[in-house]
Amino acid sequence: MDFPVISDAQIQAMAGERSFERGLEYFESGMVESVLQRGNLIHAVVCGSEDYLYDVTVQAKNAEQISTQCTCPYDYSPICKHSVAVLLFLLYCPEQVVQRPPIRATLDELDDTQIRSLLLDVAEQHPEITTLVEQHIERLGF
Repeated sequence: MDFPVISDAQIQAMAGERSFERGLEYFESGMVESVLQRGNLIHAVVCGSEDYLYDVTVQAKNAEQISTQCTCPYDYSPICKHSVAVLLFLLYCPEQVVQRPPIRATLDELDDTQIRSLLLDVAEQHPEITTLVEQHIERLGF
């Protein structure tokens, strides 16, 4: 699925005037460092103040249903300036977005042994994954 095209006006309506203005400044200053798209899911890295990096995730069902998440502590309007900067990047620099197949398509190419090995490696590197895996196994009734 292609990511839906949204306008400046839609982004501003989502963010509010102040977040939009600050996000525009971030976008124009080149603070969006990388943008990766997998289907309707976008992952981006935005440089914040004091060179702190924020992870931004944008997901779209369509042009009217777009959600964002950012690792920044901002909690005053629906979306933060980092998310605004990423949405503006998607609007004005789509040719710079790195395209990858959705993770489901990537995993479909692996056999059971490869998937098991991958899951074990990821769980060892990110212990919080173990809890998620155990919760899913419990839901399956094992």
